[in-house]
Amino acid sequence: MSRQKYTIKPLTTDNVVSFTELVYAVYGYTHEHFWMYQPDDALKAVADGRILFFVAEDEHEQVKGCLGLMFPYPAQSVGVLTTLLTSPDIRGIASGLLFKQLSEKVHRKAFELSETSNLRAMVSSEVTVHQVSQRLLEQVGFVPCGIFLAWVPGWAGRMRSFQSTLSGGRQGRAVPHTAMFERKAETVSVAVFKDLIKPYNVCAPRRFADLLKKIYEKLNLQVGYEPSAVPSGATEIASRFDYPRSLGVVDIVRVGADTKEAVFKKVENLKNGMLDLIHVYVPLSQCDINDIVDALVDTGFQYCTLIPQYSDGDVLVLQYLNGIKSHLAEEQLYSKMSKEIFRNLA
Repeated sequence: MSRQKYTIKPLTTDNVVSFTELVYAVYGYTHEHFWMYQPDDALKAVADGRILFFVAEDEHEQVKGCLGLMFPYPAQSVGVLTTLLTSPDIRGIASGLLFKQLSEKVHRKAFELSETSNLRAMVSSEVTVHQVSQRLLEQVGFVPCGIFLAWVPGWAGRMRSFQSTLSGGRQGRAVPHTAMFERKAETVSVAVFKDLIKPYNVCAPRRFADLLKKIYEKLNLQVGYEPSAVPSGATEIASRFDYPRSLGVVDIVRVGADTKEAVFKKVENLKNGMLDLIHVYVPLSQCDINDIVDALVDTGFQYCTLIPQYSDGDVLVLQYLNGIKSHLAEEQLYSKMSKEIFRNLA
């Protein structure tokens, strides 16, 4: 039997309706990006430059798969892979081959952006309720760098079961991997354009120095570890929110003499604001951050991930679960590196 051939195209007015139908076919109305259900909103996201989307069309011009590259961070030096979907009627090896086609197209576009728009890294987060996407991303060169604990709200990302059918109407049921109230974890993987990144130094905090060095080695980046300068001058902090995820982010733009106090003031505000998740982005390229990292860990923060080439340099992300629990178990993780990261969370 010959394999189905797909044509990989950008998301356009010609295929956007079929794209929104694919999102519904896979997730019902539980995808966290609500704009993906409305053709006009999806096209606007592409036109605004927030995301690049590629879709796989079959011979009937029906969208059977998609993969996007988003730019949610302050600088466009880091892109985030998003919305890897294949139609529920494509399974097993066929699904993996379709993913390979999509990922090759996105990688070619990313390489083009690395030469024209300073793109230096791609980040992907993979569900842990199964290991398929974790394995596929590692096979195409991504390196596990962290874990987003309790990242996906219980209501979101509830994929239909493989036994469901959409024939005769929009029917289906959610995959019973997690209870409705349980948030799901995702592994974080990174691919870098290492040939375009010159050697540079970081100030690795002693709390996570060994783990970070192993990750940098896996990424094959030429990183040196310099003695850390004492923080001085003014602190600069930015905040942002992801309300559907119930996430608050404290982004340390510049480390100063009073950064620890300023960060804890922001964190306390987020805790009292009843957000479920709090992430703190700590720059690794400026000065001594040991006091900041130690103080955050001592108050319940955990390692989250490393993001290379974020804005003006690499960042260490720390995470705090605000009154919620993680249900992640080590056996849900595919790679040895992910399992080592998991053991460093405790």
